[in-house]
Amino acid sequence: MATAHTALLPDGMGAAPFAPGLRATARAAFEAAGLPTRKTEDWKYTGVQALAEHRWTLAGGRAPGADHLPRVEGAARLVFVNGQYHRALSDTLDLPEGVHVSTLADSPVDAAYGTLAELDGHPFAALNTLGAQDGLQLRVARGKAAPALHLVHVAAADADEAVLLCPRVLVVAEGGAQVRIIEEFVSHGAGATAAAAVNPSPPQPGRRADPQRGAADLRRAGR
Repeated sequence: MATAHTALLPDGMGAAPFAPGLRATARAAFEAAGLPTRKTEDWKYTGVQALAEHRWTLAGGRAPGADHLPRVEGAARLVFVNGQYHRALSDTLDLPEGVHVSTLADSPVDAAYGTLAELDGHPFAALNTLGAQDGLQLRVARGKAAPALHLVHVAAADADEAVLLCPRVLVVAEGGAQVRIIEEFVSHGAGATAAAAVNPSPPQPGRRADPQRGAADLRRAGR
């Protein structure tokens, strides 16, 4: 039976082919936790009840042109539109030995996927795990330096649409590795957009990381 929070799940939620067992676990965790309220300690200053105003979908309007997207000097731009990697809007990577970049939808899922983000009691991490359509996997060998990566997550929604992003970023950096990732969230179109994002990375001694946003959050990218 649908509840107030499970009724918010977009059609096709959990249908992506990778990690089906983990998705089933995530669905159970989300259904058990429900949406947080202001009585929840971590969310007492942030209301999320506005999510109930929309019927969310994972797909939406057309992608913007490349000239309308932000760019960071000195970083390779990788673009995900409505949760899926958009090759035509992304830069071609020239990767050094020991640095591997792939997408969840087109490559074997890294063994670390799903082992880092806690699902029980964390409804938005569970929502992201259930709804992720694609994502970035970055693995950096010991002592190697990855090129700076600028990840642009675009929520494209027409006026009558409400698009939910579930972008996933997994970073596995061995000891002494250097990683710099800049993430930006962009809304395109007149529709409503939201994002439940998770980008975990395992702790490694001697690793140098420069993440420029938090590990998991819920963002309203549009109105």
